[in-house]
Amino acid sequence: MKNKIFIYEYDFFYNKKLINFLLIILPLVIGVTYILLQWFLIGEIKDSIFIGILIGANALLLRGILMISNYVCKNCINFFVFTFPNKKPNELEKESFHILRRIFNIKNMSIAGFIYGTVVGLAPFVFRIMDKNILLSLEGNTILLVFLSIFLFLINFVTGIFFYSLLMFFLISIEWGRLVRVELWSRENISMDFLRNMKFKIIIIGTIYIVLCMISIIFSILPKNILIFGYATFSIITMLAIFIVPEIPVRRKLILEKKEAVDKINTQIQLEYNKLFHSSENSLKLDLRKIDQLIQFKEKIESLSTWPGSFKIIRTTIGIIIISILPVGIQILLEQSVFSF
Repeated sequence: MKNKIFIYEYDFFYNKKLINFLLIILPLVIGVTYILLQWFLIGEIKDSIFIGILIGANALLLRGILMISNYVCKNCINFFVFTFPNKKPNELEKESFHILRRIFNIKNMSIAGFIYGTVVGLAPFVFRIMDKNILLSLEGNTILLVFLSIFLFLINFVTGIFFYSLLMFFLISIEWGRLVRVELWSRENISMDFLRNMKFKIIIIGTIYIVLCMISIIFSILPKNILIFGYATFSIITMLAIFIVPEIPVRRKLILEKKEAVDKINTQIQLEYNKLFHSSENSLKLDLRKIDQLIQFKEKIESLSTWPGSFKIIRTTIGIIIISILPVGIQILLEQSVFSF
């Protein structure tokens, strides 16, 4: 199905080794050039570890995008076959094509990457305008600022691509959530597994990338206090959204089904109550066992979680991000204490 759907666009970006190679090799070349220029122009290398970590994070993120796209392309058709068993294969393939083009639209992804990369790439010049002492370690060398800016643009171009697909996943997951077949006592099926696996892949790749970027800040010449606060806030919100947003429509289905089940049991309990206490038979012969069983069953249903996923992934994600923030926070405190003396 993949070759039929993405005859040109998909193959151009995802299967062309040259494109993938350039998205990795260009940041590498610019980063290494930037480091060498530091040595020649100011006689010292300030942030080689920062550059190296971001190059590795960029390669990881690009690989993650390819992995997620391949998973979606291979399993998307199975999702629609399961949710629409009565539709014809050509109709399902058309629907799959429409969804995939929305998530992995090469034109829109490139535009998002360009905008995000430009915003972050201009950061060194913005910081220099805000405070000339911020980038004093580069001795105001414009050439170094230009190469740092280009490097940040290339790195965050891939990040922008990722976040565009992530945004589209949010929007489409709401639609898919209305399509999944989920029952109160049976929550494992092809449609649920597809959404959950895609979400977990995004969370894993996104969390690792965020952790690497957080660690890289320690070795950056850019202002750490500004970056760490903004990036940490953005990262935590993003990771929580990845977990929660796709679950909302599925949870609504479970809440509705849970309510219907409880209402039916309440009706049955009331009927049994009427038989026992409003009948003409001797009340001493009443048998409450059936009512007790219904009440116990009702309690079991009420105790069922309406969240189809596990909150363990939330705790893990937040924990990883917080752990990655700690070294940066300690570094900032140490620097401030040194300057205070």
